[in-house]
This record gives sequence, structure tokens and C-alpha cells, in this order.
Amino acid sequence: MKTYINWYHTPEYQTFIKGLIQDTNKQSEQYYSAPTQWMNSTYHNDVCGSICFDLDSNGENYVQMWAFHNDAEAKREGFVEKYTIVTYENGSENEDSFLVTNDRQEAITYALESVSALLTWT
Repeated sequence: MKTYINWYHTPEYQTFIKGLIQDTNKQSEQYYSAPTQWMNSTYHNDVCGSICFDLDSNGENYVQMWAFHNDAEAKREGFVEKYTIVTYENGSENEDSFLVTNDRQEAITYALESVSALLTWT
């Protein structure tokens, strides 16, 4: 069995994050039309992976979904839910646009609705 230094190198995580990106991009067609797509925004020092829809590619207006790839990772870090979605406008977190859930489909739907709203704000 191969040992990985970081969780984000494991095949389990790589499969999880690729699937999350694919599912979110595929379902986005039902909510909005935009040339920007969801992408992997995981950083090496994060406790879990994340994907992001960066509207203007400058880190000011975007929706980010953090997602633990399994329950054990979430619990180890002290989280009950696996998914967190936050919208940022003009570089600041929109406190009214925040969701924490264990339901993958609810997280995807909320993230896509948040992007749809972001597209109307800018």
C-alpha cells in the first residue's frame, strides 16, 4: 500500500474532487450560462479540498465550496458537516450567503444558486 504525505495526493481525494467539479459544472447549465467553470481551488495547507467559481478571475467575486472527501476527515478536524459554501463579493465574505451541510446535492444546488445570484449582482 502506497503512503501519501498529504491527504490531497490520495487517489480517494483526487477521485472525489474531480467528481465534484464534474457534477457541479454539469448541473450549472440548469442555473446560469457563463464561460467560467468551477475549478479545483485546494491549497496544500487547507484541512479539506475546495472548488471555486471565480467570476472575474481576480479573487474578488467568487463562490467557494469546501468539501471533506469523507466523514473521518471532517470529524478529525472537528467538523460535523462535510460541505461549506461561501460567496465573496468585492473581496469580502457575504454573511447572508453561507451554507453548511452534509448533503452533497444540497451543497451543489446552493453553490449554483449562489453563482446565479452573483452573476446578477455584478
